[in-house]
Amino acid sequence: IIPPSVELPFHFGYNTNTSLGQYYEEGIYILLDQEDRTLYQNVFPEMASIRFQPQDFSALETDSSLNKLYMNGGFDVYDVCEC
Repeated sequence: IIPPSVELPFHFGYNTNTSLGQYYEEGIYILLDQEDRTLYQNVFPEMASIRFQPQDFSALETDSSLNKLYMNGGFDVYDVCEC
C-alpha cells in the first residue's frame, strides 16, 4: 500500500499546480515504467480523463521540479523537489 503522503496525484497535479513538486511537502523519488504510461489508454480508457492522460506524461519532461535520474527503455526515475 502506498502511503497517501507519497501517492501520485491525478494528472501529476498539473490540473491544479504548475509543477509536481508543489504537491509534496518534501522531496521524493518517483519511478514510472511503460505500463504506467499506457495503462489508462489501453486497459482503462474510461478512467484516463480522471487519472492520467498522455499530455500529463509529456508535462513531466518540462517540469522544473523534476530531475530525471535514470531512463532505460521506458523505465524512468525522477527526483522530485518540493517547491
